[in-house]
This record gives sequence, C-alpha cells and structure tokens, in this order.
Amino acid sequence: MSVLITFLWIVICIALQVLVFNHLPLAGGVILLYLYVAIKMPVEVSRPLQILSGFLIGLVIDIFCNTLGLHAFAFTTTMWMRLPLLHMFVLAEDIKTGEPTLQRIGFQSFWRFLLSILIVHCLVLYLTEAFTLFCFLNLLLKILSSIVMTFVFLIVLELVMRRKPV
Repeated sequence: MSVLITFLWIVICIALQVLVFNHLPLAGGVILLYLYVAIKMPVEVSRPLQILSGFLIGLVIDIFCNTLGLHAFAFTTTMWMRLPLLHMFVLAEDIKTGEPTLQRIGFQSFWRFLLSILIVHCLVLYLTEAFTLFCFLNLLLKILSSIVMTFVFLIVLELVMRRKPV
C-alpha cells in the first residue's frame, strides 16, 4: 500500500510540475514541485534506488518538457547528494527509518536540508542549462527566484500535509 501511495504521489508531482508550475515563471524561475519527492523519500530506500528514481523522474520531466536530459542530470545529482546532505543536519541515529518530516527532524534541520537540496538542484540545473556565465545576473536571478519560490511552497506544503498524531 505504501509503495502505491508513493508512486501516486510521484505521478501527481510530475503532472503538476509539467502541466502547471513550468508555465508560471517568475523572474525566470519556477517552483520545482518534483523536488518534494527528494525530500520525502524514506531513508531506508537504498542509495542506488534513490539515484535511479531521480534519473527516471528527471527523464520523465525531460520528455514532457523537451529539455534533453537537463532534469535527469540535475535530479540524479540531487538524489546522489541527498543522504549526505540529510546527515549534515540530522544524526543517522535520529532517523534510521521513515521519511524526513518537519515533525521528525525539527523545523531548523528540515529547512536547512530543504534549502541545501534546492541549492544543489538549482545550481546544477540552471548552470547546465545556461552552460555559460555570460548573463550572470540573469542566471543568478533565475536560480535565486527558483530557490525562494520552491522553498516557500514546499514549507507550506509540508505544513499542510503534516499529519496529526492519532
């Protein structure tokens, strides 16, 4: 049941990304909803499976957005960095199983983890897309606007999706 719900959540994130959020740019940046998958993936999922899922999710987004592997490369890199970034802010003993949530790891650790994921992903995605530093200020604005918009959106989403203890 949990695998089915996770798969459904991934499909919803990809669909919303491709159909809605990619068409709402602000200062050149967009909300990258599919990064919520990287944040919410359970810790016990093996690292090779995390990296493979990052590649496949990025590839699906590339197919629908016609971006020739940019999202696949960026999301694969992000998923490769995910566990080391998580363990920078949360002790491995504190989160051996389950997903990193606001309730489990605390607000400070959660926003630091989220921000580090966003920085890695946006830098890889937009620097690879531009492949130059010619328009550095435009590139910086695009990276910063995507980071800020996605950060705010995902924090609000996490607060809304937070389950109350039974």
